[in-house]
Amino acid sequence: LRVSTFGPDYEFKATCSKCTKHFAWGVDLNSLDVFEMSEAGISSLRTGNAIPLEVDGAPVLCRVLRGADERFFSTLEGAESSKILTYTLTRRIVEMQGQAEWELLLPLVENMERLTADKLWDLTDNLEGGIEMLFDIDCPSCQAVMNIMLPFDEGFFSSRKRFAKSKLKRIG
Repeated sequence: LRVSTFGPDYEFKATCSKCTKHFAWGVDLNSLDVFEMSEAGISSLRTGNAIPLEVDGAPVLCRVLRGADERFFSTLEGAESSKILTYTLTRRIVEMQGQAEWELLLPLVENMERLTADKLWDLTDNLEGGIEMLFDIDCPSCQAVMNIMLPFDEGFFSSRKRFAKSKLKRIG
């Protein structure tokens, strides 16, 4: 939608994780890899049925995220917004370890071993498909290379050029 409406060039602010300098960066959105939604994900959307997965030998029922999930994420503020990955994974889970309620699933995900959480993230991410949003940028001040996630800030759905000296990097 963003590319069709405003074109493929998207500019955003970045902050170097090494020298903490702020700089502008740009990306050609058409150059990002696109992954198809899996058949299981499509079926789940059509039928509303959960998708059975297995993580480290344990069964987990999952689903793909929907519009209501995006509305939920947009309401997060402050400390809650820093838990976006945990909340995303938790919202993908329908049932795990006999628990199906948000309030009971959230601590299970928060206390999950990192490797197990990574495996579950990859399994559920593969169901949904989408756009590869991680890529490298380099700081123009200190040349540090950072792997970042494409930011969806207030300027994402805007045609206004936000930075006069941004560096447009074609990825891919």
